[in-house]
Amino acid sequence: MTIVLATLGAVLLVWRGPWWFDGEFLSDRELRTGSSALVTGFRTSVVQLFAVFGAGIALLFTAFNYRLTQRGQVTDRFTKALERLGSPEMYVRIGGLLALEQIVQDAPGQADHATQVLKAFVRDRASRGSDRSPEVSRSARIAVARRAARNGGGPPSVASASKRPDADVQQAVTTLVGPPAYGHPDDDIWDWDGGREHVEGRAIDLSDLDLAGVNFHRSDLCGVRFDGANLSQASMTRSYLQGANMEGANLTGALMYRANLNRARLKNADLTDAYIDGADLRNAYGLTVEQVLVAEVTSRTSLPSRIAQDPRVLAHTAEVEKRIDEEFNGSLEPFEP
Repeated sequence: MTIVLATLGAVLLVWRGPWWFDGEFLSDRELRTGSSALVTGFRTSVVQLFAVFGAGIALLFTAFNYRLTQRGQVTDRFTKALERLGSPEMYVRIGGLLALEQIVQDAPGQADHATQVLKAFVRDRASRGSDRSPEVSRSARIAVARRAARNGGGPPSVASASKRPDADVQQAVTTLVGPPAYGHPDDDIWDWDGGREHVEGRAIDLSDLDLAGVNFHRSDLCGVRFDGANLSQASMTRSYLQGANMEGANLTGALMYRANLNRARLKNADLTDAYIDGADLRNAYGLTVEQVLVAEVTSRTSLPSRIAQDPRVLAHTAEVEKRIDEEFNGSLEPFEP
């Protein structure tokens, strides 16, 4: 009905428009002379105006149809990715995770939905098991950590010294927290523009999960919830842990070389044999002397002044550095000319 009325209005405007708008200048008796040019020009302008209007409507319909088609394609890709995540085959699940990551890059509006799926996937595949991973010799952990230090904090091969997490769990966690960040780990994120909002606005909950041996090298873990999680022998070298909640987490044997734990919550966290050389713990909440005394702490570790000046911590630091040097030097093969 609307289209019919619009068509009739257009015809009337072309037919009678000149007399409606310029009737005082027109004369029926002289229409065949000068007045005819005015009528023709008016009608031509009206027709052109409606042509432009029609082209605009057609363009809007085209854009609308394109968005619907694109949304349908994204939905179809999302559904296929979900189907892959439920496959019994490891490589198919990893393919589904990579497809989900690509969907988020192509359609940022699907980021929230993808995050919900990834959280559910990780919780299903990495539910909390035993509280500790298999024991690994101290010398093996020290050798791995020293190699990381010599390589400028590159990702150590933690899996060689501990159980390797399932490949799909590692890929899901990497997709969830994002790719490695290559800013300077000593920067205080609260001094950045939007830094506080970044930490407080993240809603990544990895609490009470078995993430033993997972590689978080250089990962942006600001504000992530790890409370109660099993992070034993995980690699967190040079990672950003500002504002992270790690209360009650199992960090036994974790590699945290130069990790930034500014304002991280460490109450009741188990730091036994955690390698925290060069880590920033100056403003960590809930950190105690007892936790530091069981960790692999060095003089390069930044601790709260009340803990750093404790005689027991000073003695333990000297003991750890002496043992590390002895084990490292002992692992070097003698030079034979």
